[in-house]
Amino acid sequence: MALQKIVVLDTNFLLALTQKKIDFAPLIREFFDSPVRLVVLKPCLSELKALKEGKRAFAAISEYLRANSVDEIATSAQSADKAIFDFACERGAVVATLDYVLRQRLKKAGVQSITLKNKSIVSP
Repeated sequence: MALQKIVVLDTNFLLALTQKKIDFAPLIREFFDSPVRLVVLKPCLSELKALKEGKRAFAAISEYLRANSVDEIATSAQSADKAIFDFACERGAVVATLDYVLRQRLKKAGVQSITLKNKSIVSP
């Protein structure tokens, strides 16, 4: 049996659900040829609540996360990007993000990332 991949969802990836109307959970699960565990870190949820567009979308995103069995994980980092970077490096997780700068930083550290392109999941 294949090992379960952990995929960490970044704030901007979560916003794609409401802004771009993209149902990303099944897309991510189809992209990988192994079991997937989707997670969101608490600093990302805090960042989402702080954003103007995030406040409006928070209830819908929270419901989506529950419906798709996305695990919420607490971290000691305050910054969402730092929390994601540290978590991915420590756990060998894949990061789902639309943030180009974060993707480049992850790539330099040898961490896989995925992103959305034309409503599909791609690994840049």
